[in-house]
Amino acid sequence: IQLNKVVKLLEEKEIKLSVSSDTRDWLSKKGYDAHSGVRPLKRIIQTQILNPLANHIISGGIAEGSTVEVTPCTSEGKSSGYEELRLECEEDGEVAGELHTF
Repeated sequence: IQLNKVVKLLEEKEIKLSVSSDTRDWLSKKGYDAHSGVRPLKRIIQTQILNPLANHIISGGIAEGSTVEVTPCTSEGKSSGYEELRLECEEDGEVAGELHTF
């Protein structure tokens, strides 16, 4: 539900957000706390997806018609398990660059 809000916001700018099932799994694990419920999920989406996207949209790093892919990745030195999210921008079918890695 939270990601759908982000997708709709980006559709207004003609930007597509592609979120893999691995990313959704990562978000559900990192974003849930028995005491706080889903509040941590909202915070993770804000800090790790929305804030970097907003910065790149404002600076012109993401153009209309672009696709932004969000994928989990491992930290340097980690042999397994996803620790970070990577955002990559794709324009005209070509990867335009990595936007942000946490």
